[in-house]
Amino acid sequence: MASDLTVDLIINGEWRAPGSGHYDAVSNPASPDETVGLVASASREDVRAAIDAASAAQPDWAAAGYLERAAGLRRMSEAVQEGAEARARILTSENGKTLKE
Repeated sequence: MASDLTVDLIINGEWRAPGSGHYDAVSNPASPDETVGLVASASREDVRAAIDAASAAQPDWAAAGYLERAAGLRRMSEAVQEGAEARARILTSENGKTLKE
């Protein structure tokens, strides 16, 4: 069963396609002909953009108080929890394991 899942890059808080336009197929090891999804293959320019964005954001993050940083981490945690079950199913297919594992 083929998947429609395509994962782009997040750079500077925004989803974007890789500059190269290249995506790598991820297969289910239990069924190598089954493509689980496609993941972006970052170019050197994408990596440089991500490093530059992180470097630019670091002074504000360092200057933020602990409550502001805690709130930011809480928002990230909540974002990760959203759709966790769907991601778990994708990851188990990618790794050829069961959900219990």
